[in-house]
Amino acid sequence: MKRKTPDGFTLVELLATIAIIGVLSGILIVVIGRARDKAKSTQCLSNLRQITLAMIAYTGENKGRLPAQQTTVDGQPFTWRARLLPYLGDNKSMEVFLCPADDIGRASISPPYDMAYITRTGVMPASYGPAVVWYYISSGTLPYPGAYTGEYRINTIAKPASTLFVTDTGRPANISLPPEQWTETSRFPTTQFSESVMPSVYYSNAWTAYPRHGGDKVNSAFFDGHAAVVSIQELRDNTPGNPNCLYWPYR
Repeated sequence: MKRKTPDGFTLVELLATIAIIGVLSGILIVVIGRARDKAKSTQCLSNLRQITLAMIAYTGENKGRLPAQQTTVDGQPFTWRARLLPYLGDNKSMEVFLCPADDIGRASISPPYDMAYITRTGVMPASYGPAVVWYYISSGTLPYPGAYTGEYRINTIAKPASTLFVTDTGRPANISLPPEQWTETSRFPTTQFSESVMPSVYYSNAWTAYPRHGGDKVNSAFFDGHAAVVSIQELRDNTPGNPNCLYWPYR
């Protein structure tokens, strides 16, 4: 007599199916997470490029002068970011100055983003900061060679295509760890450095180029207008005086 095959799954088949679904779900979550991170990194590079193109447009209308940070006649600080706002086209908002992956920066302020966050020095924990030479430029002087008063000019940068303008910036909780192990919990109280970044000189200050998108890679933009991913190790290995240094213009 022929046995009738029972309808539906057996318990073993059901458990096996559940296990397979669990594995596939785990893989899918990882894939979606990586895709999301990649999208954030792509948007971050786009932000950096827009900021740098705005800087180039600014120099074109200001006799080559870079947008230094200065103080207004009534004593209020006026940041380089505020100077670039008129050159950002329709993107005249804080969004372009905030990396999509910068949870700390985004948690510090809420939309709509007030103009004060852009114009006041140190108020907003910025996602992006100038490279070491740009920090001195924004102050109006350079430590070496010689001193410059007033705003620096872009045509004095010997190799704009290989000299950093801005990068992802952050404040590692323990800067002595390898960059791949850095974590960030706060950007304060050293707010005077919230708009500067000193790649490879990280040991002299808590602010540094920050690998926000994984590994030791830092999203960066150069004085010629292009954006790219740079390794922190490359920045650390090539200090001022080295022809491969990416953040010093005298090469």
